Amino acid sequence: MDREQFQRNNSAVAPLIGVILMIAITVLLAATVGAFVMEMEMPDRDLVTAVDLQITLEDGGNETQLRHNGGNAVPVEKTLVVIEGASPSSVDGEYQLAALDPSLSPDDTMTAATTIRINNSDFGTSVDFTGASITIVTENSQGRTVTLYEWDGPDA
Repeated sequence: MDREQFQRNNSAVAPLIGVILMIAITVLLAATVGAFVMEMEMPDRDLVTAVDLQITLEDGGNETQLRHNGGNAVPVEKTLVVIEGASPSSVDGEYQLAALDPSLSPDDTMTAATTIRINNSDFGTSVDFTGASITIVTENSQGRTVTLYEWDGPDA
């Protein structure tokens, strides 16, 4: 074959360019999708989501009981009890779970059948929780606050 024959026979060039363009488009599309997926936030794996907590009003409204009925253990160190609307209002605020129950240490976890009493002795004054709202929150390892339970008294 001579050189002129090679120069005139361009029949395979168009399909080859088409295949190269299709591969380039596929690679660009895969890179775009990959970049989008990498930007997405991954779900928190340590969120305490399967917890059955219950708060009951006792002693004519002067005491509440926080009971862990089942589910994941709740870390005491990172758990807060938020009280709003109690009487007197000086009781309102955020309290570490361990501060409300001296039998708990910050290293403990609240597991099924654990009961914590929140009453007058925790605040040094007579407290009425009937108009209060109590929220139990914890913090995960990434510093995000997770609400575990919300309770409203009968007069809240």
